[in-house]
Amino acid sequence: MWIAVALVSTVLACAYATRLELRRAHYPLHEMQALGIAAAGVQCVIAELQQENNDFIALSQPWKRAAGAYAQSLETAGTLVVSVEDEDGKLNLSSAGDELLNRLLMMLNYANRGQFIDSLRDWQDADTVLRPSGAEELYYQACEPPRHCKDAPLDSVEELALIRGNDGQNMPGAILNTVTVYSGGKININTASTDVLAALLEGNHPLAQAVIAARSGPDGIDGTADDTPFKKEDMLKSLAGGELFGRIASQITVRSSFFKVRSVGNTGGAAKTVEAMLEKIGSVIHIRYWREL
Repeated sequence: MWIAVALVSTVLACAYATRLELRRAHYPLHEMQALGIAAAGVQCVIAELQQENNDFIALSQPWKRAAGAYAQSLETAGTLVVSVEDEDGKLNLSSAGDELLNRLLMMLNYANRGQFIDSLRDWQDADTVLRPSGAEELYYQACEPPRHCKDAPLDSVEELALIRGNDGQNMPGAILNTVTVYSGGKININTASTDVLAALLEGNHPLAQAVIAARSGPDGIDGTADDTPFKKEDMLKSLAGGELFGRIASQITVRSSFFKVRSVGNTGGAAKTVEAMLEKIGSVIHIRYWREL
């Protein structure tokens, strides 16, 4: 199977080379080669996601380590490091309610929760009604440099740096790693972190740890061959209890559609990075964004 994935990825990488031709005037040879390696890493993930046909998504599945065989095949030609994150295991900033978001911020020990939530909602909503700890156009016009209050949903989590209280330097990485603007809105209990699960489970951190332990299998390590993921949502009921499960059932899933890929290629002393957001609809993979760094 890995041979097939590597071959498919190589073919797709060759097709991508057409785009690289347009960059010859801007990138030295080694940078172009590094970019080609990074792009091939993303294509490895795409190939695995196309073949993934289970009724559930879990961290032990091949998509999580899709580029391993291709990276080994490079030998001395270069190196490749690929990370894949399931966005459906995160809290969606566009659809999550204030209470759920507040619980996540509590799990992350974030101090200014009221300001974060109010400023986020003022940034997202189309009205000019100021929330108690929020900010509207008047505040942002007084900033240096001035900017407009977006009054629309976020396009990326990095956009949080533009919102009151988040100047980009004090935005905790823990927040950026647990929230998304790409997902179906429900949280995949097979891929969510302990903090996200604890927020979902109404602040019950020990129960969140029990969920992680249940899906991790005998070795207690997430993402290994002996994992025992939840194949259906109602499998959580025996752990959470009927009352709590009833309250959160509409917020959980075992399926995922959005995957964030970061692929770093190195060769000849040059390094290039490709970041991509992939959406899986059946066996078809759509690229929602592609960034070359």
